[in-house]
Amino acid sequence: SSNSSFSQLFLFIYCCCSFFFSIFLNSTSNSFFVLFLLLNLFLFCCCCYQLKVNIMDSLPQRDAPFGGYWVVCDMDSTILERPASGLYPTLRESPCYEVVIKWLEGGGSILLNTTALFRSFRQFWDCIPAQFREQGQVLMSLASGATMVHFNPNVSKSQKKEMDYEKGNYGDAMFDVEYMEPNKSKRTWIDDKVVDAIKEEVVPLLQKLYCDMARDVKLISLLSTKYHKPLGKYVKMVLEQGIESVTLEMLQTRGSILHESNEQILSSNAIICNGGEESRVVNIVVMGVPNAISEKYFGDFRQRCEEKYGVSVSFAPNSIWIEQKHVNKATPIQYMLDTFKNPLSVSIIVVYLNLIC
Repeated sequence: SSNSSFSQLFLFIYCCCSFFFSIFLNSTSNSFFVLFLLLNLFLFCCCCYQLKVNIMDSLPQRDAPFGGYWVVCDMDSTILERPASGLYPTLRESPCYEVVIKWLEGGGSILLNTTALFRSFRQFWDCIPAQFREQGQVLMSLASGATMVHFNPNVSKSQKKEMDYEKGNYGDAMFDVEYMEPNKSKRTWIDDKVVDAIKEEVVPLLQKLYCDMARDVKLISLLSTKYHKPLGKYVKMVLEQGIESVTLEMLQTRGSILHESNEQILSSNAIICNGGEESRVVNIVVMGVPNAISEKYFGDFRQRCEEKYGVSVSFAPNSIWIEQKHVNKATPIQYMLDTFKNPLSVSIIVVYLNLIC
């Protein structure tokens, strides 16, 4: 840059003058010594001033009070309440909504870093005014760091109206494909063959769990209230019809067990990319498993998955999550640091609290 060139020129002149000053120091009159001293001091001040200019130019321009700052935050029980019912309120219903909007109006940016996937669009992305999404102030890393979502400048008005996130129409948002596979050893998604193998292993474990739940209903009470009625009814049927009634098809069918919330017990969550040509599974979720007894039923399974398939298995309050082993919520933060090549150009504030507002 021009500022850098000026700095180098000043530094060169300063060094030259210092060199000649040291040579002629003992062979010159006092007046000549003073002249060199003043010239040397002047060039030194010029170098210091130019260094200050370079540093200030490299810092983010604070036209707005929060310009250049990023807040990285979780969603559930952080900027959104996660009620005991297990249902999913939106950002507009959160006490954090006004604070988030003021932050964006002040020039700040926000990266949502959450385990959730498609529900994040309804709960968070769609609640943010379009102007802030278009300006690149809003990013989402979904599925525990496996994806990066940003504004899609090429989206048409018809696409916005016909949003269907599970079919690959993400409205004015798009998944960053390069983020998901910088190279084969660091891909953030799970191979289809591994997905199928894991699902087959999950079925007999759920069969055993449901039989135990049918005999001891207190196990169901360990879950959020939305599971109590549908699971209570289902495990009674399992006890009557036998464990063979717990099939992979039943577990994967939306609403077949969790009628009211229309959710699947076992799901492989995939995003559609490259214009609908590819589907990439970012995680596998087993719902309706209480954290208090997860180790008992899925402890050996977790170890087997890590050793055999290279995936990690984590136990959440009401579910089990299976993801790529090297992917976690630190992945998008590292991506941001690598993307913003000048470390002085971005300030990141990481927030993981229980309802920050």
